[in-house]
Amino acid sequence: MNKKMIQLDNNGRERVEYTDHVLPISVCIDQFDSYYQRQWACHWHEEFEFGVLMSGKLRYTIYESSGQLQEIELVPGDGIFINAKVPHSAIALEANTVIDCFVLAKTLFNLAPLATIGHQVLAPINESGVDALAFRNHADADLGFLQAVTTLCSLRPDADDFELHTFELTLRIWRMLSQHLNRLSPVQNRTSQGDTWGNLKAMIQYIHEHYQEPVTIEQLIQCGKISRSECFRLFRDVLDKTPIQFLTEYRFSMASMMLVDTAHSVGEISDACGFSSPSYFGSQFKKYFKMTPKEYRNQYGSSVA
Repeated sequence: MNKKMIQLDNNGRERVEYTDHVLPISVCIDQFDSYYQRQWACHWHEEFEFGVLMSGKLRYTIYESSGQLQEIELVPGDGIFINAKVPHSAIALEANTVIDCFVLAKTLFNLAPLATIGHQVLAPINESGVDALAFRNHADADLGFLQAVTTLCSLRPDADDFELHTFELTLRIWRMLSQHLNRLSPVQNRTSQGDTWGNLKAMIQYIHEHYQEPVTIEQLIQCGKISRSECFRLFRDVLDKTPIQFLTEYRFSMASMMLVDTAHSVGEISDACGFSSPSYFGSQFKKYFKMTPKEYRNQYGSSVA
């Protein structure tokens, strides 16, 4: 089984692909056993995300704009909503962890039947200050939401009523989400919480764009427009890593993907991922993965010509 990674652009935003259907919705059944280290790296997207855990155990980490972390653990039957543009990651805590999820683009509310109420429908959630919400299978008030998300993810695209049924369920889910938010106590608007995440995001983007080159702390702090101590504090408090640990892990992530999906030599991959030499890359890779790069390719690699 090949190990996968979430497809991100240079600033960590996930590239969401849509089918040819009319509605801007993308459904995916994600089996975490097939992902590298059974996890999604920190990423974000323009769309709203909804999911229900089908098996296993899953922990989401929500990176709030204030610099705080929100952790949400799901057991089978639990669900989650993640607001648009909110950075998040997820890791499976057990084997055979599977989640049914879909992402919904804001452009749904640009459709002619909804255009007149688009702002009225979007603003309360966009501006709620809520980054993510958990829905629990033991809470009666959450069961309708969970059932609707599960049903939407199970629809067959070739069914005659696929678009109509999807549209019906999407509006029902949005209505129940709005009702859920209305039951919460008011929270501070996310846009007024400062730019803590913005500083970190700039440094992460720099790493994503320059990991093939030598990267120094001085370059990161210049990019983030913060002090050296603040740079280390942000990485530690938000990502629980030093800047160099984050850089090294990102390089290993890219190297492991190249070992699986390309026929490049170990030396070529070492150079492409910013390591000083193939021998250093090989020794550090074995320390990190408990196997050599060639052993990793033999175990997880596809038959790339």
